[in-house]
Amino acid sequence: MNLSSPPPFIKWFAGITITDIPSVGGKNASLGEMVRELTGKGVKVPDGFAITAEAYRHFICEVRLPPHSPKGRRQQRILPRL
Repeated sequence: MNLSSPPPFIKWFAGITITDIPSVGGKNASLGEMVRELTGKGVKVPDGFAITAEAYRHFICEVRLPPHSPKGRRQQRILPRL
């Protein structure tokens, strides 16, 4: 039994560093660094959050999609149009 808490599905930019690239990707890690490093120096950087890779994997498992779609096959719509 795993007693550790599950990884978060979102991370706020203020808590993201460059070391978070594996979980949030390079662009989100860069935005996190900008929020953390530049806001205190008076540069206005919009706050936000990143959806983690773990959240994506969880979604794929929950909707029971195969890990890879066959080539040449049109992807099926997962979410209804709003």
